[in-house]
Amino acid sequence: MNTWDAEFTVDTAAALKVCAEECGLKTARIKPLGEGWDNIVYLVNNNLVFRFPRRLAGVECMLAELDLAPLVKTSLRTPRFLYASRKSRVTGRPFVGYKMIAGRPAGETDFGAAGKGALVHGDLYSLHAKYPTDGNSPPLSGPLPTGFPCWRTRPIRRKPF
Repeated sequence: MNTWDAEFTVDTAAALKVCAEECGLKTARIKPLGEGWDNIVYLVNNNLVFRFPRRLAGVECMLAELDLAPLVKTSLRTPRFLYASRKSRVTGRPFVGYKMIAGRPAGETDFGAAGKGALVHGDLYSLHAKYPTDGNSPPLSGPLPTGFPCWRTRPIRRKPF
């Protein structure tokens, strides 16, 4: 098995079943939208995005995202979860569903020319500042989430990217 191979996946039929059985959606149309290192994404009824993890690290990140998303205050257009589960009855893993955000993927955007780089930096800094740690002290808002592989354990540096 290659490092980039999915540890598990959710095919179109399973995604359709999640939408119908767990979200109560009458799904007229579902198609794959994309696949990344940790997630597979489907476009449902041309306006909803459903994201499912492909590996254990993706599960841990999605669980943390479900906990942290309500805390993020940003002027950027970010998903607002309309459908979410920490453990789907169909897949046994978490999923999120939200309205598709119009625009281009971040990798295709010149944040520097639009002056958005500083905005993104500020938003990310604000998020990480909610859970600062010097390696010895617990974060301000409670214990670190267990098993979250992307959690910052070094002191936060106040330098731009």
